[in-house]
Amino acid sequence: EGVHYYGNSDPNGPKIYAFLAPRGPDFHYEQLVDDWLIAWSDAGYRPAVLTVANSARKHPEFDQYSEAIDAILTTSPNWWKRKKAASELRDCFLRYLAMEIVGGGIMVDLDMLPPRAGKATEEDRTMPQKFTMYCDFEDRPNPKEDWVRQVETQNGLPCMVHAPAEEWRRLGKLTPWVLEQWPEPREWTDAHSLQYLEKFDEIDLIKKEKATSW
Repeated sequence: EGVHYYGNSDPNGPKIYAFLAPRGPDFHYEQLVDDWLIAWSDAGYRPAVLTVANSARKHPEFDQYSEAIDAILTTSPNWWKRKKAASELRDCFLRYLAMEIVGGGIMVDLDMLPPRAGKATEEDRTMPQKFTMYCDFEDRPNPKEDWVRQVETQNGLPCMVHAPAEEWRRLGKLTPWVLEQWPEPREWTDAHSLQYLEKFDEIDLIKKEKATSW
């Protein structure tokens, strides 16, 4: 199984990806995927949906990485509170492997669409050197205040991420490390880790709305 790009999209448009991990037989995602593909194609992009099977599992370090993520999640003293969310948390990190396999590029979530009248730009066609987030959310937390409290109450999470393969690899190793550092277990995703890393200039944050929720 390989990665398939939406057939009606511009073959010269910037590639954009979402990562899909079905949550079981009651999770009906077909219409969501179709709507996402059409919306980004209409905006001039070349969209494709990544999965564990068509990309992440092809990574040579998949088994080792998966075991490391599981170890971080399952050693939590409050594992029983987090078990239901464990699969979703794991998928958040596996998508870094998927993006490395396809050679890097742009990723958004399946519930994110182009801004109204938004179209692909030259900026989208140019690969940044550094892991770059585009999202118009609140000001970055004040390092002098309780960063943990602030990030948990923020609504702003990365809306669009653009990075070369080597940066997806680098952040794929850094984001679970951040999760591992916290003494109190929290159901955080890689998005929270990215906000933390931005504070230390490990990644670039550009406050611009390039994707919006449904």
